[in-house]
Amino acid sequence: MAPGYWLKLGDWENPTNLEGGYIKLGYAVNKAIQIHLGGDMYEGARNRVGYLTADDRVDRVTAGINFKLNRQWNLTGDYEGVFYKLGPNSFDPNTDPIEQYITLGAGVNLSSNTVLKFAYQIIGWNNVGGATNALGLGTGTTSNASVLTTQLAVHF
Repeated sequence: MAPGYWLKLGDWENPTNLEGGYIKLGYAVNKAIQIHLGGDMYEGARNRVGYLTADDRVDRVTAGINFKLNRQWNLTGDYEGVFYKLGPNSFDPNTDPIEQYITLGAGVNLSSNTVLKFAYQIIGWNNVGGATNALGLGTGTTSNASVLTTQLAVHF
């Protein structure tokens, strides 16, 4: 997952008015390779103005791999896809916006408690009808972007 991932559904921070379930699975193939898969299935909990309604649905798929090259270096690859199905009572009815994120990363252990991380993320939004703009997730009908980020983590 991308650095800073917490309480997010795609680019939607702290989502509210949702109900549903999720599943997250992780498996260590061996000491060097770990994989994870996940899925979220949500619907609007109530009909509230400016939020998802009871006729709306949001599904998310996540997958990733972590490859430990040696004690110092590791590589990661992650995918997240968020698929909206907005119903007839939505603020932008019958649209199907899609958000997709591919993140490639590397980490180097500088010491036993310090890690320097690098990540390159490719972002694709297919915003049919502008629905994700109403949620505050972006503008336009289609948007593609990329970002390069670094993070220094010190564990005490």
